[in-house]
Amino acid sequence: MPQIFYLHGATTHSSQQNFLDYLRSKEVDLEPRTQIWTDLLEANLPNHQIIRPKLPNKQNAHYHAWEIIFKKYIQYIEPSTILLGFSLGATFLMKFLSHNKLPVPPSQIILVAGPINSEGSPEELCNGFATTTTELDSQTMQEQSKNIHLFYATDDPIVPISQMQKIQPHLPKANFTALQNKGGHFITPGFPELINHINNAK
Repeated sequence: MPQIFYLHGATTHSSQQNFLDYLRSKEVDLEPRTQIWTDLLEANLPNHQIIRPKLPNKQNAHYHAWEIIFKKYIQYIEPSTILLGFSLGATFLMKFLSHNKLPVPPSQIILVAGPINSEGSPEELCNGFATTTTELDSQTMQEQSKNIHLFYATDDPIVPISQMQKIQPHLPKANFTALQNKGGHFITPGFPELINHINNAK
């Protein structure tokens, strides 16, 4: 059964004070969280094994901590594997794959709403996650797989479409898709474009 390694989103904060202010601003909700497409991967892709690495400190992530954990999973990547990153998970994969050659090329790399910096966003992108276009120009990222696809949303208030426009010239071999009405930052239960893309891949 083909594997999908799913790397989740997270937040970063440039100081302890910013982190504490973020925690103070978060509302408490006693109701169960409404499921979005990331929660439904197993249901929507029953012919794939969904692997969810537990990347540390989701509320204040650090790149090097994620790197340590992700490197433990590299040995399990197979030619049929799909690497799927959402938000900070996509950002992490862009940076990691720009610096580290995988021993086995995955069949696909799919990145959803991954910024390379915090420009145009109300959220910080720090703690080692930000990526420069020079890093993307290294070609290492594009050599990791013959199938690289990036999804962005035109109505995303967290990762504006300008992020895609920054990245696209530096990954000319990758495929880019700009979508509308995706619940802002892809906070929606349905993501048929992604599911169809995976199911229809050759």
